[in-house]
Parts: sequence; structure tokens; C-alpha cells
Amino acid sequence: MQKYYLRIYQVFLVVLAVVTIVFSCVFIVKGDEIVTETITLDYFETSLNNYDPEKLKDFVANSENDILYKNLINNYSRYRADGISNYEFKIDKYETFGTGKYQCYFNLKGIPTCDLEHEGRYMNYLIDTTTTFTNAIGEVQVVKEKGIVVFIKDGSNGNPFEWKLVRYNTYVI
Repeated sequence: MQKYYLRIYQVFLVVLAVVTIVFSCVFIVKGDEIVTETITLDYFETSLNNYDPEKLKDFVANSENDILYKNLINNYSRYRADGISNYEFKIDKYETFGTGKYQCYFNLKGIPTCDLEHEGRYMNYLIDTTTTFTNAIGEVQVVKEKGIVVFIKDGSNGNPFEWKLVRYNTYVI
């Protein structure tokens, strides 16, 4: 009977080792995608709903003259005008785009394109969003948009899971 328990214990250890190796391989290959999907993309949506400019500034990657931050605020401020209330931003659908090595953007024809000259660690998402708000005269407005959101691996604070926003561009469908 003791041999039977020992054999079960050995099989359990082998299965545990295999599961650990498989999980580790998946996390190594898809780690950036897992972190940005489950943490950063959700934080992006929450940040836009709460609209705290100071927290948004901490979330956006550093740039010369804060141009990345100013672009985000300019793109977003159209829904923060006087008289607008009950604002809700929701990401309906998203998909990864690109290889994760290059920053992507919409070209002049509205086609997602990647900058193949400057390599880094980027996560690009093509998103479909719904923005709902009440305008100044009390009408509920629903705006459907397609966009691109780009995050860059920052890690400047010693946090290997820290991603910062680089780009957020949308167009109305």
C-alpha cells in the first residue's frame, strides 16, 4: 500500500512540474500581452471614465514638452466640455496589432501602420469604443469609435509590469 501512495506522489510531482513548465512558457511568450490586457487596458478605461488629469499625466509616457500627454488631453477633452454630464467610456472590443516591437498608428488613409525604424517594447491595440454622455440640452449621445491604443514598457520605477500610454487616437464610425 505504501508503494501505491509513493507512486501516486511521484506522478503528482511530474504532473505539477509539467504544468509549471507549460504555464511559465505561456507567460514568457505572452507575458506582455497578458499584463497589458488584464491590467493596463483596464486601467486606461477606468482612467478615462474618472478623468483625473494628474493621474492621467502619471499614466502617460514621458515625452519632450509633454506632447504625448497634451495629445491625450486634446483627444479626450471634446467630451469634457461645459454642460456634458453622465460620461461613460467603454471598450467594446479590442485586438492586438503588430509584433510588439514597433509603435503603430493610423496613417493618413486611416490604415493601421507600424513605425519599423524605431524598435522598442510596445503593445498596440485596435479598439472599438462606445462613449455615452448627456449633452447640455439633456439629450443622451452615443458615439461609436474605432481607435488605436499604444503602450510602451516603462519599468523606470523598477516595476517590470509598468506600461505607459504612448498613443490614443480614434475616429468616429
